[in-house]
Amino acid sequence: MFEIKTGLTVRSCLREALGQLLEYALWPGATKPAQLVVVGTPPLEGNAIRYIQELNKAFPVSVSYRQVSLD
Repeated sequence: MFEIKTGLTVRSCLREALGQLLEYALWPGATKPAQLVVVGTPPLEGNAIRYIQELNKAFPVSVSYRQVSLD
């Protein structure tokens, strides 16, 4: 399951997308996706990498981030 965001930072993309993705994935009766993917233009680095690692320890479905260049 993908959620595309236009934030200027990975942090803002994750903040905007995670609530929606978790609702789609975990709402009663929803089909559980294999993975939740936040898509944005900023590069993934530093604290964002560690944050995603912590999310994957805490949530029952895998979370990842994909950078898409608009060039």
